[in-house]
Amino acid sequence: MIKKRNLDKSLVDYIDGLGMGMEARGALGGTVYYVEGNSGSDEEDGLSWDTAFKTLTKAFAVCHSNMAQRSRWARRNTIYIAGDYFEETLTLFPQKTDVVGVGSYDANTMAGIKGHHAPTTTAYGTRFFNVKFLTTNANSAIVTLTSATYGVQFIGCEFDGTGGTVNSAILAT
Repeated sequence: MIKKRNLDKSLVDYIDGLGMGMEARGALGGTVYYVEGNSGSDEEDGLSWDTAFKTLTKAFAVCHSNMAQRSRWARRNTIYIAGDYFEETLTLFPQKTDVVGVGSYDANTMAGIKGHHAPTTTAYGTRFFNVKFLTTNANSAIVTLTSATYGVQFIGCEFDGTGGTVNSAILAT
């Protein structure tokens, strides 16, 4: 069971409202994947903490592909992420997937994703929970939601533009 004491209150309320643990909730919905940025490997299957992926890019691609092959579109996949912070530029958000930050870095109580993200392929209903989005030195938004994205949510997330020049946290085109 994942300890909830360091998680954002909105995430804890969400989990408690479901009446079950985080991992059980994911297992009832769709496939659960794990990403461990410090010690994972993209050569693994990502189906447990012991076989976790290393990068979000790999996890998002596998999860997106998994959802596309299903005939059960009403189910949701879950990706748990831990590690210091991930420094990646994400051009794909996984469809109908909850991305849950369960790790922390430095003095932050949530997993971090550093980069500028603009999904270029269709992404329906991606939800991020308890994730801190950080900028790099670029003059752009941290997240750009293109016309290919629908229903993306950021619940209990933070946006930090102090690492560079940011003209907005979320830009919707």
